[in-house]
Amino acid sequence: MKKTISISLLLIAFTGCINASSNKINTFDYKTDLGQNIHYTILENTQDQIISFNKNKLKNEYGYQDITIITCDKIIRNLAGKINYGYGALCEAKEKDKQIKIKVCENQAFAYKIEKLESNETVTLESLAKFTSNYCYGG
Repeated sequence: MKKTISISLLLIAFTGCINASSNKINTFDYKTDLGQNIHYTILENTQDQIISFNKNKLKNEYGYQDITIITCDKIIRNLAGKINYGYGALCEAKEKDKQIKIKVCENQAFAYKIEKLESNETVTLESLAKFTSNYCYGG
C-alpha cells in the first residue's frame, strides 16, 4: 500500500512539472536612447504589484497620497544586476472622487513615479518601458 501512494504522489508531482513548464512567459527588449538594451517581462499576476505600488506611494514625498491604484492592465518588470527589479504599469486609479489613468513605476531602491495620462493618451509597451527605464530602472 505504501508503494502505491508513493507512486501516485510522484506521478502527480511529475504532471505538475510538465504543466508548469508549458506556461509561456511574455518578454520583450527595449533599447534606450543611449543604446542600452533592457529586457522586460510582462507579468500576469498583478494584484501583488498593485499592493506594493499603493504601499510604497505612502513613503514617497511627491504628493501621491491622494491617488489609490485600483487595477492595472499592463505590468512590466526589468532586472538590473542580479537581484534588483524595476516595475512599471499602466493603471486605473482613484484621485479623491475621480477615476484617472496613470503610468506608475517603482524599484527596490525606493524610486517611485506616477504620471497622470491625458484622456486620449495611448500607452504602448515601448512607451511604458521608456517611462520605467527613465524613472525606476531596477535599483
